[in-house]
Amino acid sequence: MNIPFPLDWKDFVDIFVISFILHRIFLLMRGTAVIQITIGLVSLWLFQELARASGLVLTSWFFRGISAVFVLVIVVVFHSEIREILVQTNPVRFLLGRSRQTRALGYHLIGQAVFRLAKRRTGALIVIQNLDELGSHVAGGFVLDGNLIPEVLEGLFAKDNPVHDGAAVIQGNRIARVGTLLPLSQSEGLPQHFGTRHRAAVGLSEACDAVVLVVSEERGEITLVHRRNVQPIRDPDQLENTLRQLILSDHKLPGEPKSRRFAWLSQAGGLVLTFLLVSVFWGIYAGGQFSMLPLRVPVQFRNIPAGMQLVDSSVQEVEVQVRGKRGLVSSLDPQQVKAFL
Repeated sequence: MNIPFPLDWKDFVDIFVISFILHRIFLLMRGTAVIQITIGLVSLWLFQELARASGLVLTSWFFRGISAVFVLVIVVVFHSEIREILVQTNPVRFLLGRSRQTRALGYHLIGQAVFRLAKRRTGALIVIQNLDELGSHVAGGFVLDGNLIPEVLEGLFAKDNPVHDGAAVIQGNRIARVGTLLPLSQSEGLPQHFGTRHRAAVGLSEACDAVVLVVSEERGEITLVHRRNVQPIRDPDQLENTLRQLILSDHKLPGEPKSRRFAWLSQAGGLVLTFLLVSVFWGIYAGGQFSMLPLRVPVQFRNIPAGMQLVDSSVQEVEVQVRGKRGLVSSLDPQQVKAFL
């Protein structure tokens, strides 16, 4: 296969390092609007490069200006999300992935609490954090950081409790926050009997991969919401099995080895795809850059005037430097370069 210019091991290391960093950033930011905006920014850059390559000077200038403004918009609008990711991401987590904060989750404890609340017709809103961070999607509330005890979880939604109207956030086996406010969904087509709690559950599921449990105060029904999917829960066994399927955990279930293997293959495939995309961008960028190549080439003497004599002809080679676009310079055959005096 012919390539525009040869690649050495440094080029491969360069491409791999950038690919790995971009892949980790994608995994950390997935589920947020930052990824969608970044895709839009990359699309603008591609349009700009196509316009420049086609000789459309005004169009290229226009897309370059739009891209510059777009970067400022990202920084201003999504500064809180970017700050949260930077603050919460340490080097180990960045290299190895998200910490499994939901391991050892007491599914049966949650089931006990929600079904007791449903039996007493006590409204409740419980958020179980999964992979995505919740800091940019929830607001207000108080830090509790208490043990996951059914009686404590039930008491949070008692009528005389000042935080009963908010949501309880569970991280791992801890009740992290209480009285938290969730974003309300603006989607049309939701069932008419959905109240504020159900709309808040759907709203949060539109922004991240958290699992939200809703206990209806009027009907005593339990609803599970995840990724915009609304599922009624009939019994504790159904709830526990559903949570085990949706929440990342370390429990060894019959289908878990396959799921973990699929997750590893999926991440490896994503890294390979990122490597290929970065290689394309690197080729476009590097091919347009100027490079200088030193060469030693044979020298030939021509058209010596009749009145002049060449005294010393021991110099057979001279060193020259060829400068041009990297793609052209790298593909240059040294035997094609000659020097004449």
